[in-house]
Formats: sequence, C-alpha cells, structure tokens
Amino acid sequence: MKTTMRIFLSIFLPTLVFGQMHTYRYRRDLQKIENTDWYGISIDADILSRMTSTEDIRLYELKSRDTIEIPYVLERLETRANLTESPVALINRAYDKGKNIYQMEFELADNLTIDQLRFDFVEKNFDWKFVELEAGHDHQTWLSIDGVQNDRLFSIQNEFVNYHYTTIHFTPSNYRYYRLSIATTGGSAPTITPLQSDVFVAKSEVQTGSWDSVRYVQYKIHENVRDRTTEILIQFDRAHPMDKIELELSSDRDFYRKAEAYFYEDSTITPSGKIVLWQAWTHGILSSLESPRKLEGPAIRVHGVKVIIRNFNDRPLQIKGLSVFAVPYRLKAELKGDSKYVLVYGKDNDKAPVYDAVYFKDNIPTELSDVILDDEQMFVPFKPYAPVFHDKLWIWMAMGVVILVLTIFSIRLIKKAPKE
Repeated sequence: MKTTMRIFLSIFLPTLVFGQMHTYRYRRDLQKIENTDWYGISIDADILSRMTSTEDIRLYELKSRDTIEIPYVLERLETRANLTESPVALINRAYDKGKNIYQMEFELADNLTIDQLRFDFVEKNFDWKFVELEAGHDHQTWLSIDGVQNDRLFSIQNEFVNYHYTTIHFTPSNYRYYRLSIATTGGSAPTITPLQSDVFVAKSEVQTGSWDSVRYVQYKIHENVRDRTTEILIQFDRAHPMDKIELELSSDRDFYRKAEAYFYEDSTITPSGKIVLWQAWTHGILSSLESPRKLEGPAIRVHGVKVIIRNFNDRPLQIKGLSVFAVPYRLKAELKGDSKYVLVYGKDNDKAPVYDAVYFKDNIPTELSDVILDDEQMFVPFKPYAPVFHDKLWIWMAMGVVILVLTIFSIRLIKKAPKE
C-alpha cells in the first residue's frame, strides 16, 4: 500500500506544486542566501518591461515536495522631497548706478540651515544676471557661498507664457545674514526692482531615488513646417515602463519652448489609410536656463512616444540625442538561510497579492543586503493553468490507480478472511 501511494504522489504532486508557478512567463532564481534576514531584490526596468503591471510578480521558496509563497513589500524607488519654507526679512538694500548692480541683505532666524532662496518679484518680465551670494554672522565679514547652481533670474509672463526661474540653489549653509548681488541688463533699472519683492528661504530634505535607462529601438525627427513644430517619434520593441524623457538640445542662443508628450494608444485602418491614436501623457517647458531639459509624467507603459516641441516663429532646436528613464522598484522580503528561492513574473490579468507585511513596513530594516538574481528563464511552453483532470488521459490514469488500489485491498481482505 505504501509503495502504491508513493507512486500516486510521484505522478500528481509535481504538477500540483509547480502548476501555479508555470502560469507566469518568466523566472529568475535567487543566488544562495547565507543567513536568515530581510533582503532587497532589484526590480529594474528590464524586468518591469516583462510584466503587465506591478501586480504580476511572486516570490516562492522551493522545497522537495512543496512551494511556499513568500510575502513581500514592493517599494518604488522615486525621489521624495520635503521642502520647509519660511519668509525672511529684507533689512538692507542698495543700488550701484555705475555698475548697475542691486544688492540686498537678509536676516534669518538663529540656527536656520537653508539651501535655496526663492523670490516672488512684483516685476513679471525680467532677465537679471546673478553676480554673487555672500553670507556672514555679522555685518563686517562676508564669505562667498559655494555650490550656486544658477547664474540668472528670469521671468516672462503674457497671454501665452507664464514662466519663472527665480530660485537660487546652493549648498546647505547656516548663517545669520545673507547678501545677494544681481545685475540688470540693458543699462537701466527695471520698473519694479527686486527691492520690492517677497523673499523666502527654504531647506529641502531630499531622499534621492533611482532611475533606470529604458532601451528604445530608434527615434525619428520630423520638422512640421506648417504647424511650426518639431515632432520626435520614439519606438520600442515592446511595452516598456516610462517616467521621464531627457532631451539633448543645442542652440546658439537662449530658448524657451513649450513641449508635449503623447504615448501610442491604438491604431485603426480607414479607407484613407492608417490612423494612429495618441493619448496625452505630459507637458512642460524646455529652456536653456534649466538642465537637464526633461519631460516628466505619471508612470506608464508605452510601445511608442511622440514628443512635440512648439517652435512658433523661432528656428527649430537641434536635437543631438535623447534618453528615456523609468523608476525601478525594490522587493523586500524576509528570507531563510540555505533555502532556494525563485522570482516569477509576467502574467496577464493577475491580481495583486495581499500580505500582512505591507501593514508593518516601518518594522522592516532600512539597510538591506541585496540579493543577486540569476539570468532570466522563460517557462516553455507557457500555458494558462488548467485542472489536472481536464485531459481524458489523466482521468483514465486516475481511474487505473484507483482500481489498482481497490484490487490490492480486495485481495488482502480475501486472504485475511477466515476459512470454513
């Protein structure tokens, strides 16, 4: 009887154990886990491109006769910033007509560390050159602040445009007084001077995220003379995740261009030809003052992207290159030492798992060791999971096993029956 049951289990158990894993298209084995602890697994843009969403991914522990689904927490590694902003007092101001330079002095509260100055000017159209930012603990000694990232203050506002570049970024500093010098252009003072402005200081606490480069097949540039636009078509080999596009632009003068990005949604054939349907993704400003020149939007999966740059009456910009980026994820899980694990992903219409671990994320250590994944493997052939007894052959085999077991029991009972 024991031998019969072993035969039965050896036939059916492997199918029952691995059937659920084989509903996913891809797998990656985890390299050896030395100690029992919490670990991090990088889910990069390449893995994300094989998934239909962030819901179709599972982690399993493999045992000789069983598999155990391992709970996990999936974290998006995006940049998070917390900006604390406070107004400050403008205590001194001066204007050097000979050099056409304005100088403003501010007083901050004690022990206030800042890394940026933001101005809310009354004047709405200006282009002022930033000269120098100094700081000190008294009015006698002034020290230059290092790490200033921009050298201009710029604003343009009319019925078509509303753009401001009026924040100065620098390395975190802690002083009582700050002094800013700026120069106007054109040799004359603006109608409304910076001395009548509102000034705010801020300290930003940034948790730097990560970006993964997304591979595309090619991009094509088309200059639409009629609409005065530059169109860029980006093609991918399959659906890829995307969060940001960076453009390498070149021009011999300052520029300010509106831009929009669309993603491929569908196409249809009409008597007049093929019509491609595009869905709006994001829009923004491409300016010579800001670098990198980028368009960011919500996380999406795309087969193709179209970027439109509005040139209006200006010459088209020279496009030297572009890059596409996606925010990667990190899978956090508690793993046992000397156990074998496999990561599977890629399944249509999968549902997100629900684990208790997501309610206790604060208990997970912040510093995690990374697990290395082996090369990707594809489950071949890939077939949706179906009941074992869907095939008639399995039904006949099961019936045969049942008949065999019943026959053995019957023979044993006959042998044990008392003889008359």
